Amino acid sequence: MRGPSQPHQEHGEPTLDTAALHRGFESTGWADLTNARASLQVGESRIRLAWHRRRPHRARRLPGWPGEEEGARIGVTHAPVRSVLAEFAEAEAGIVFAYHTHGGQVCLPGGRALVTNCDLPARQAKGLSRIDRSGTPSLRGRTLLHVSA
Repeated sequence: MRGPSQPHQEHGEPTLDTAALHRGFESTGWADLTNARASLQVGESRIRLAWHRRRPHRARRLPGWPGEEEGARIGVTHAPVRSVLAEFAEAEAGIVFAYHTHGGQVCLPGGRALVTNCDLPARQAKGLSRIDRSGTPSLRGRTLLHVSA
């Protein structure tokens, strides 16, 4: 092995214009939630969204919910780390969508994950469950957690 691979453009491959892609999404009503928050009106309902991506070298705090108006609170995060889940649960998110546990990609029959790279129990590394205000699995937790793996 010689070390890390080189960026694609050094090999003559085209570079994707991701800025144009983002502008296209936003022009059709998509909200960019990169460590941000947004509020959307869907019919008669107001939906408040917040995204959190925690990187070990650059921890960030939940950006909060937009406005004070009523509405569903939906959290989105890259990895279902308990400290991030606790922030959403404390902020009264109704549901948190998380992805990327790696463990959910190798499952036993019935969908149970064999391993996970986050601090959740393997039984929570894929699918729908509940968490309490500390981000811990709890049947009585008020916040739903869905991990897509």
